[in-house]
Amino acid sequence: ALVKTKMSFLKFIKTVMPAFVVCISSANFGAAFNTIFDDLFSVNVDTSTANLSVNLGSVFFQPACTLTFVFSSLFMATEYGVEITAVWVVMAILLSVVLVGTMPNIPGASVTVITLLYAQLGLPAETVSLMIAINAILQFFTTGIDVWCLQSEILCIDCSQKTKDKV
Repeated sequence: ALVKTKMSFLKFIKTVMPAFVVCISSANFGAAFNTIFDDLFSVNVDTSTANLSVNLGSVFFQPACTLTFVFSSLFMATEYGVEITAVWVVMAILLSVVLVGTMPNIPGASVTVITLLYAQLGLPAETVSLMIAINAILQFFTTGIDVWCLQSEILCIDCSQKTKDKV
């Protein structure tokens, strides 16, 4: 994002850090919603780009949650002796992507996703309770990282649009 937007590292950190701090302290995307807009508008991101990207991104763009679900599934399968095949891995990835897209952005919503994902992958029931306990801590970090990634992507999109408009 820094190279593409020609933004200094310090300015980038000042732009994305307030929303990241709100998310990492609350595990709630909604709590940082206004902060995200304020941060993006402070660096002159186009209003229509910010409105569309933040609203859609808050639902569908959650890379940290997706990776957490995929890798936790792999870990639990390894620990509990579930056979991991290529088809199983593809299913874990596809189900994680789809289920994260259906998950509301509220704290604790991942409990339903974990339950559905692990059941579909044939993981034992005790893995669900274990992951729910672990996820209570991980959710703070995944929400913060998701917001950090979303703001970085929006900055890149905005820069691309402004560059295209100049040509």
